[in-house]
Amino acid sequence: MLQRLAEYTSKVDRACLPHPEWLNVSLYGMFRAHQFLAGRHHGAACTDLHCVEYGLRVIDAAMFLMEAFPQEEDFASIFRFAPEWFGEERRLLEDDLATYQEDVALRSHTYAARVNGLSEPVIGIWLDHPRSLFFRVWGWNDPNAPNGRGYPFLAIDFSTPGKNRYVIGVSPESGTNVNGLGQLLERHEADKRERLGKQRPIHPIRYPADNSDSWYFGQGHNYALVDSPGQGTILSAEEVQKIHEEWQP
Repeated sequence: MLQRLAEYTSKVDRACLPHPEWLNVSLYGMFRAHQFLAGRHHGAACTDLHCVEYGLRVIDAAMFLMEAFPQEEDFASIFRFAPEWFGEERRLLEDDLATYQEDVALRSHTYAARVNGLSEPVIGIWLDHPRSLFFRVWGWNDPNAPNGRGYPFLAIDFSTPGKNRYVIGVSPESGTNVNGLGQLLERHEADKRERLGKQRPIHPIRYPADNSDSWYFGQGHNYALVDSPGQGTILSAEEVQKIHEEWQP
């Protein structure tokens, strides 16, 4: 039982969520929703201990159901056996899907660019400060995407005042990656900083780059994503998208 829990947790940790279409009856979905509601309930007084306590409550419930239904292979849809449990969490997940759909309608646009593993450019989606909690899961499995099977890549604008941050990524389960895009963005970052005289400290060097605050190339995530420098990028959203559009892996 614990081995199956460990295997499921490992998949979730690598963003390889089994059967994302069952999010509202999965251990991961219920866990995240329960913790979110705990944070909302306790507000600023919410501690790490509260989060652990609420998380263990969901895990205990899932383990109980796994013992009651031993034919179940993993935790991807375990809560379908107890439809009366965690009603508020289920509603939160249903509402979050509606929020994602609103994000797409009001705070997004699509564009064509390449990812490694596909021979032609594909249509991905740029989300501008999405309000959905699970936008990655919804986006990678969106039946309304051009191919009907989710967007091949997501580009997210997480910028805050005074700090530009953009993340571009593919689903870890897709067999594709963006290896090389981070390095290209870093070269554009360095060139623009050189022109504007806004250099970054060199040490301590953030390998494999040559300075202390480079773009993240994705090496710790099998190159499934690239992310802006920790202190923010000097590149604009338009520049980042254009660089991706013109990228030739």
